[in-house]
Amino acid sequence: QHKYQVTVDASFRQVAMLATADATSTRRIAFEQPSSAPGAKGYVSNHTVEKTFSGAVEEIHLSKHVVPRIATVAVQGLRSSMDLTQYKIRLSPLVTLPVLLTLKAGDFTKSVSWSTLPGSILSVPAGSKEFELKVFLADFEVGIPEAWTSTPSDATFWTGFQPSEHPTDSHCAEACRHNPRCFSQYLGHHGCFYILGKHRSLEEGHVPTVHSKGDRNLTGRLAGCQLHEDSDGTLLAEGGETLTFQSVFPDWGSASAELNFALHMAVGEQSHDSASIVIQLQKGPPSLTDALGVLLGRVNGEDIV
Repeated sequence: QHKYQVTVDASFRQVAMLATADATSTRRIAFEQPSSAPGAKGYVSNHTVEKTFSGAVEEIHLSKHVVPRIATVAVQGLRSSMDLTQYKIRLSPLVTLPVLLTLKAGDFTKSVSWSTLPGSILSVPAGSKEFELKVFLADFEVGIPEAWTSTPSDATFWTGFQPSEHPTDSHCAEACRHNPRCFSQYLGHHGCFYILGKHRSLEEGHVPTVHSKGDRNLTGRLAGCQLHEDSDGTLLAEGGETLTFQSVFPDWGSASAELNFALHMAVGEQSHDSASIVIQLQKGPPSLTDALGVLLGRVNGEDIV
């Protein structure tokens, strides 16, 4: 077997790779780094095999590299005329992301897929003051992708791919932001990889049970609450599959409020914010001027409104 897959937390910027070989039949071991840009080849480093140590260690860099992130280990025999034996290791990123938001206030309950939050304003009853806010989390591992427009019948979440001639981070992020099925994105060699999900199924309560694939400490931070003597307006919640914020009093400005959510993750010796978003609230139903749109069409080469 010459192809392998290793799951690595998306927060890791480098990993150490050790390769060993029979010193009596090996001249050198070469490591090729994963590509750092679409269409580019990774840097290659060579290690001469000594009789006293028949192995080599290389630091594999992962930060801002395109997916699939593939490192290559090549082994050269004693004769230079012999073909290299290559081993390819796909380093699949694993990430924990919010997938569903639930707001409760008395008899009022609203469930919103996390993928639909960017740019959305959530309407809540005008008389509501105190809320309970729950954030449901899930682990995602980038796998073999489906087509961008496909929807697998047997999965709640899956990996999608959209080809692009000249993909960029901003292009991938913009496409994800405007797709209600998209939870996150990765830059690829010939397009964009996306974490996609059935957002309507989530909002109907079909949240899959998720068992964490890593030893992680997850903390949610919610800012934008009312200030008082014992609080600076920030609430914290710890958990695994769900983060629950009790007694949330939004700091209303007239009929609107903003809650700033951030997911803080500690894994190994690393600690960072892995996701953040602004949750916009509004008292009462939206007015007609809250959402305006323009429909453009083209007839005989001319744009019409």
